[in-house]
Amino acid sequence: MLSLMALFKISYFLFLPVFFHGLWMSVLLTSCQEEAAYVKPTYQDINEAVYSTVTVEPQGYYTVYPAVAGIITQRLVEEGDAVERGSTLFQLDNSQPKISSDIARLSLETARETYRGDATLLKEIAENISSARLKLKNDSLNFVQQQRLWQQNIGSQQLLDDRRLAYEIARNELDRLTNNYTRTQRDLERQLASARNSYTISTINQADFTVKSQRKGKVYEIFREIGEAVNPQVPLASIGSATDFVLRLKVDEVDISRVQVGQKVAVLLDAYGEEVFLAKVTQISPSMDERSQTFAVEALFIQAPTRLFNGLTGEASIIIQEKKKALVLPTVYISKNSEVKTDSGLVKVKTGLANLIYTEILSGVDTSTLIYETAQ
Repeated sequence: MLSLMALFKISYFLFLPVFFHGLWMSVLLTSCQEEAAYVKPTYQDINEAVYSTVTVEPQGYYTVYPAVAGIITQRLVEEGDAVERGSTLFQLDNSQPKISSDIARLSLETARETYRGDATLLKEIAENISSARLKLKNDSLNFVQQQRLWQQNIGSQQLLDDRRLAYEIARNELDRLTNNYTRTQRDLERQLASARNSYTISTINQADFTVKSQRKGKVYEIFREIGEAVNPQVPLASIGSATDFVLRLKVDEVDISRVQVGQKVAVLLDAYGEEVFLAKVTQISPSMDERSQTFAVEALFIQAPTRLFNGLTGEASIIIQEKKKALVLPTVYISKNSEVKTDSGLVKVKTGLANLIYTEILSGVDTSTLIYETAQ
């Protein structure tokens, strides 16, 4: 609920162009004369508005959490520091992950050397294959030559059988070595890939112990100090834009249907007294906060204060409708039954736009009618 003083401040802003025109009306409203106070309807601009509390927040504001549990060993920023995307904020104890990373690196180097080095198993098998090919070629020639001689009835059956056996043994040996090479190559590739993945994971795990900023901005708050134990549920700091701010409004569920993106907002911040600032609605939450029974509305300044701070609070008026030169009466002069007290008695009026200060009169009275205060 907005304070009465705040409502009058915002109303002053909304009706500033006709303030002096209606000054006599305000005097009558506040007079304590014994004679009955009255007003006359006047033509002026009127606005219908939805009222809300407001909080100032940096754009992109977020809370920093660690990815892993650990103990803070370094804090590299202070509140108010400017940071870049990727700037290191905190360092957690990473002695154990570093050991694991070193072991994984050595395993990767060993696997790489085994697969690609000068004295690798694959190279040895490849040399054996080369020798086996030469032997197969030689045994094949001897077998073919002995077959030709045997066809000419030269030589013995035993010698032919020996040459055939030598050829078959050489062929089988080459097949065995070739299959062994393929199998060994596949195994070594798998071992190298596994070692590479293990090392990559270990470096990622080690990187998790370095907490970095996810965006360029300013450090607004630091929640933990060196030596404190933290985990992924413990906030470390808050970061947001250093120059750009948004307004967080909470609109009651009975009013949210009238709020639209693009509507203007008149804002009063407690830190700036009676100064009114203009903003514009940029986003409306589709879900209601069950605890507060309100909807979150975001607005951006059109006219902002020279200096803004995270967490500034105030009150706002979202302009729902505007009408130029409407016939209006102070709202307090109109009863709940839409009746006004005149010299002729109670008169029914038809109303249009309304706010807590003024109500538009569509019919029933005119600018010559004297209107008196009536019981609500």
